Amino acid sequence: AQALEQARRGDEASRLRREKIEAGMQNAALFQDEAQYLRETGKAAEALTVLDRAVDLGIADDFTLSLRGLVLEDLGRGAEASRLRREKIEAGTQDAALFHDEARYLRETGKSAEALVVLDRAGDLGIANDFTLSLRGLVLEDLGHGAEASRLRREKIEAGTRNVALFQDEAVYLRKEGKSAKALELLDRAATVGIANDYTSTLRAQILRNDATT
Repeated sequence: AQALEQARRGDEASRLRREKIEAGMQNAALFQDEAQYLRETGKAAEALTVLDRAVDLGIADDFTLSLRGLVLEDLGRGAEASRLRREKIEAGTQDAALFHDEARYLRETGKSAEALVVLDRAGDLGIANDFTLSLRGLVLEDLGHGAEASRLRREKIEAGTRNVALFQDEAVYLRKEGKSAKALELLDRAATVGIANDYTSTLRAQILRNDATT
């Protein structure tokens, strides 16, 4: 019943946004929210139509273009999305999301070395954040630099990050290295900080289960 009510509210919010869009409102956030909703409800083609309209109206910003790239990937047009992101990066964008999305795409297409170049560039520009650093750690592991990735994550954790992905990635790494006790300590720390989620709980259960059977 709760899910049904949430779906109703989502549909109603979408209807209101579409009315404002059709009435000529030129607010980029309105187009972004509607496209995001359509994407999340499996309507990527409709989401792209909304985002293209924002582009045609001249109100698209870097966030709009970042979202457009994800939608294009949903539609099997990853190479096009990558090209558009690279154009923005080369033009000097300071939007970390575009760097993150491009590096993720490169990693997923087996180009981890190129992904690291993109992430290093974000670092040089001073726009790296916990999300780009989390991804950088995974890329470094792909390239056989797991110890370096671990060191970077631990530095952020000790500095007080509340990004649960960094705790998760480090716990997974420690588990792979046969350091289950340290991985559990880290997950317990995430819980103490108040950032544990379903994934950290599942990961913790897997580690305990594996330890019990070995």
